[in-house]
Order: sequence, then structure tokens, then C-alpha cells
Amino acid sequence: MLKEINSDCQEGEIMTKVYFIFVLIFVLVCNGAMSQGVGEIYNPGKAINSQYDELNPILTPDGKILFFSRVNHPNNTFGTNDSQDIWFSTFINGKWSTANRLNSFINSGRYNAIFGVYNDGKKFLINNWFDNKNRPYASGLSIVEFNGKSFTNVKKLKIPGFESISKGSLLDAHINNDGNVIVLAGTTKNEGENLNLYITTLKKNGTWSKLRSLKSLNTNKASEEAPFIDAKERALYFTRYSRSKSEIFKSVALDSSWINWSVPEVVTITQASGFNSFYKLSADNAKVVMVTNNKSIGGTDIVFIKIFEPNPFILLEGNLFVGSEKRKISKEKPLSMLVNGAVSDSLKINYDSSNYRAILPLGKKYVINPLMDNHVVVPYEGDFTERKEFLKISHDFNFNAIPYVSVQGNLVEKTTGTPISQLYNPVIYIDDQPVDSIMVDTTGLFSFKIPFGKNYKISFEAFAVEAGFDSLLLKNVDEYKEIKIQLYGNKDNTGNFLALKNGKLSFYTISGLVLDKTTGKKPETGYEIQINQKTYPADIDLEKGTFNLKLPPAKKYMINAIAAGYYPVYETTGLGQPEVKKAKGVKVIQKPAGKEFVKVLNLNLVPLKSGQSISLKNIFFETGKAKLKPSSYAELDRLVSFLRSNQNINITIDGHSDDQGNKEKNAHLSWLRAKAVYEYLLNNEVGFRQITFNGYGTTKPIASNKTPEGRALNRRVEFTILEVK
Repeated sequence: MLKEINSDCQEGEIMTKVYFIFVLIFVLVCNGAMSQGVGEIYNPGKAINSQYDELNPILTPDGKILFFSRVNHPNNTFGTNDSQDIWFSTFINGKWSTANRLNSFINSGRYNAIFGVYNDGKKFLINNWFDNKNRPYASGLSIVEFNGKSFTNVKKLKIPGFESISKGSLLDAHINNDGNVIVLAGTTKNEGENLNLYITTLKKNGTWSKLRSLKSLNTNKASEEAPFIDAKERALYFTRYSRSKSEIFKSVALDSSWINWSVPEVVTITQASGFNSFYKLSADNAKVVMVTNNKSIGGTDIVFIKIFEPNPFILLEGNLFVGSEKRKISKEKPLSMLVNGAVSDSLKINYDSSNYRAILPLGKKYVINPLMDNHVVVPYEGDFTERKEFLKISHDFNFNAIPYVSVQGNLVEKTTGTPISQLYNPVIYIDDQPVDSIMVDTTGLFSFKIPFGKNYKISFEAFAVEAGFDSLLLKNVDEYKEIKIQLYGNKDNTGNFLALKNGKLSFYTISGLVLDKTTGKKPETGYEIQINQKTYPADIDLEKGTFNLKLPPAKKYMINAIAAGYYPVYETTGLGQPEVKKAKGVKVIQKPAGKEFVKVLNLNLVPLKSGQSISLKNIFFETGKAKLKPSSYAELDRLVSFLRSNQNINITIDGHSDDQGNKEKNAHLSWLRAKAVYEYLLNNEVGFRQITFNGYGTTKPIASNKTPEGRALNRRVEFTILEVK
């Protein structure tokens, strides 16, 4: 490290005093070719700064070493007597080390300084000329090599005209990264303190050109000092100083001559007091290093300021894979990528390389959700509301086929070939369990999704129809596909089939109240009635909070109310023939005509508020397992639809159990069942940001575990609203 650098010569004395302007902390916005912004100012404190003046900071290209000059420190070559030595600090483990004086021959003069670093940090532009024993003997500029530990091979620069501009007490310079352009700040007047800018370039024969004045940048009333060449922009930053103020300017080279420059523009400064100078960018243009006497430890301090790019952004890029084998995406299965729910021009997909790239402005939260038919993927989520500088993120998306097949079929009357439509209130059964979510249209068409990997029995029931069944063989299926089936039935021997068609069937009148479940009163908003997930033309009295509707007999109906700001609670009820038995808690009244029956049924609505828990009534698992039965899909699909329509709501899925059996096993099983519901929602493209899950076992009963009815109520899955944004 630098502590190992050894001195190679005796003390010497230089002829020219180097003067440095002290820099105030400022907030910067450059108005040149690239508009810049700054972040927070960072003062490294006593690690670098002291009660003495710290001046002229220079960063190595890798940003790991900071060289600077310290004035009149007792440890300087000439101590406190009008001296200036080079010190250094290293950036280790995220902080700057305590500064040390550079122990080298380039620190042997009275006024020592490093003016620039180039050639990837291997060569330095320094103050002073040195003899063959590396002793400083005259004013001038030299090039010295640096191997990471010591300085060697010092070489005197002969710049025609240098003597004429070094007559004053002040001098400064900077060399570009290519080592072929030097801008100097000097004066032609003896002991003069107002400097002007001059330039010299390296010629093909290895000599330096005669100094030329940058007349378009120089003034007579102020001093142009502290030049810094930004190689990336071919820009020159300098300080224009007068007794009344000090400002940083920026100018851009108009051609390769380095003589013609744009009109200098002020780098906007917010300052309290003091001087501004030596605006110096790091090699990656990510930060500025400078000095200031504003709120300093003592004298002038070195500070850092982050520099932000014009219109800074997030670059998000990565690969797009399909399946565990990480296959490339295909144009045959085009995909889209949504940015916060919408297609964005800032996101590009390359099918040949199977990758993507997105440019995202800062100051926002983002959810990147790729969509491919019949596949699922975990979205990317990032919060960049506080980000102020460029950031590159690599993130791969891996698509997996949804673990379902799509089944589409028809219900057909076998002898006539006519469809068995929704007029006959058909119910589809999977493995002898009714699946309420499978709806049949006017043409007898139905569709549903079902997990592959096992075989199923598919059947149906309908009024006045002797139904049949079929097998769905999915045991050896391992990817998404579309399957078509037909289910056949015959009209029964009672003639009810014809009676139904002639409209002579008895009807039920369903009447009741629509209630806010938390208050027991009518909802604050209007409502509608749904039958089997479709709006039904019911007779509604919003003032009284009541409804009335007529339905023909059927084995099962799902009836619910819907209202803005509420979650609907579905009531499943059967309407059999007139001789139907009374169900517990349901009042059945036969009218004298024998053609119409009345059923009283109240419908509940749960308000969408944080902390509200809602039981999922029709979630069924295999006994002692966490495997969902197909009869659960209706309830789950309703929750899917709800979450898709209310992306401002975050929920948690909660699993609960009764107190029968081992407590720990019950807790684990409740967790697994909540997880199964969670995964079902994800597989149906509900954003993971909306849902979490927990298992509580026996810890949160809602009924007594002493009765079978109570235990049944405690064995439940519910969801709790965590947040309504």
C-alpha cells in the first residue's frame, strides 16, 4: 500500500508558489450538453480533513486512492513554515482511511501538488522540475510513473511559453485522460494573482505545442483558475473568481483543435459564503470531489458529491426462460410484459436471444409482469421512489406451464341431439362433487380448468334429464392442453322434460334481506342480486334492503348480492320438487295453488376494510391432506376474480383447524392448506404482492370444539384484508 512508498531524494526548494482556491459546498446542476444533478454532500470528516487547509483533491481512476495537498502541517517537509505537501487516503471497506503524508521524492519541495492522473492511473502530472537525483530545482511540470506503491521515472515537460505564464504567485494545471492535452491557469504579470487559461497539446513527434490563450474563456476583471478536463464530454470546468464572488463554469470543445469552445455556462451554485473551485469529476462521472471552507473542520475541507445523470433511469434486463429446462422463448408463443399493468414502449423483447430490456424512470414503484398464454411467472417488483441515480438490475424470468388442462364440452340430449341448456339448470360434477363455478350457456356449452396428473369422472345432473358421465384421463398429462368432451343425457319418463318446455313447472319465490354483515343493517350503497355468478332481474327495494325473485326447481343455486365496497358471501341453496323436505333454518311455505313456493333467505355483504376476515365456505380438502378438491374451485375462482378486480387490496390466507388430534400436526396442516390456496391464486395470475399466507392451527376458534357443528366451523380457510390502498 502507499505507506510503503519510500523517499528517494533530499529536500529541495521550488521557485513558484502554487495557489489553490478553496471550494464551497454547493448543489449543482450543469446546463451544458449534459444536464447534471447532485445528491447529498458527504464530508469524510477527520479521516481526511484537519484543522489545516486541505486542497487540490485528485482521485485515481478506480476511485480507491485520494491524493490531496495539506498546507502548513507540522509533518510537512517544511513544517508549518509556508509549505504544502501531498497526502493520501485509501477507500477500504466502504470508508476512507486516516490520511497519511506521502513519503516520496515528489513531496520534497516546498510547494508540492498532483495536477492530474491519466493512463489508467499509471502516470501523474505533478508540480516541479527535478534533477537527475530526483531533487526539485525549478518551477515547471513533470510526468511521473506510479506502480501502485512508488513513483519512478520522473520526466520534465518542456512546454514552450510556460515561463511567460508562470510569473505570478499562482499556478494550476490539469491533463486529460489520454495524456495529450494540458490546460494551465497562470499569469504573465509578476506576482499577479488574476490567472488566465492556456492550452498545450502533445504533437506527433512527442513534443508539446506552444501555449495558446483560451481567449474566449478568459476575462480581464476576474481570475480563471482550477481547470478540469472532462474527457467523456470534451468539456472544461473552471473557476471564475473575483473579490465579490466565485463561480464554476463549463464549456465544451467545439472541435478537435481544443481552441474553440462553447460560450461558458454557469454551473448553478447554492452557497452560503466562501469560494468555489476545483470541480473535479471521478473517472466514471459518478461524483465530484472538491474543497470547501463552509462548515469545515478547520480551514478548507475536502468533500464529495454524487453526480446524477440527465434523466437518470433504471436499466432492467435479463433472460426469459421456459420450464425447468430453461428453454428459450418462442415467437410461436408470443408474450407481453406489463409495466404497472400496462404495455410500455420502454420494454423490448428479443426472441432470438430470449432476453428483454426495460428502461424505467426513477421515482416510482414498478411491477413487471410478463404474460404468456397458459404459463405463470413470478412478477418483478421494485421500489425506486427514493432512487436518484442510474441503476442496472439483472433479473431473469422463468415461465412455467400452468398445472391445469382446459376442458370444453357440450351437454346433449342423446336421442334428439338437442342441447341441454341452462334452462334445465344443469350442474357439472367432478368425481361426484358438484362444481358450482362451471356454468352452462344457452347452447349447452361449458368449460373449466382442472389439474393434470390424475384421472377424473365427469358427470352432470339437470332437471328432468337422466344424465350420463364420461372419464377424463389426465394421469399421464404433464403440460397444459385443451381437451373437448361431450356429456349425454336422456329425458326422464315423467314427462317433466316436456312440461318444462311448456312452462308448466312450479316456481319458487326467494325473498329476504341484504345485510352488512358487520352492522346487521342494509348496505350503504345500492346492490344487485346474482344467481350462479350472473346478475338476475330480481325485484329490489333499496329503501327496505329487500329482494324478491322467482326460480324454477333445481338441485343447487348460488345466490348472492353484490355492492361496491363489499365482498359477497355466497349462499348455496337447493330448490327441489314441491315435496322437498324443510331444511334447517329455512322457512318453506306452500301456497294453495300448489304452483308456487316461498323461501326466505338473507344475503350478507362483508365491507372491504383492513382487518376484516372473510370465511371461504366452500373450500374442500382431501381428508387429513392439503390437496384441494375440484369442488373448491368455484369459491377460489370467485376470490381470483375479486383480487384481479381489486388490485388495491392486499390479503393474507389463513388456515385454521379444530382441536382434535395432535396440536402441532394440526398447525402444520392448517399452514399447508393455506399454502395450497395461496398457490392456486398464484397459478391463476393473481400478483404475489397481493397475498401472503399463514396457518394458525387451533389458536383462533370461532365456535366451541365440544360439538361436531362447532368443530366443523373451526376447520376453515379464510382470508383477512391487510390493506386497502
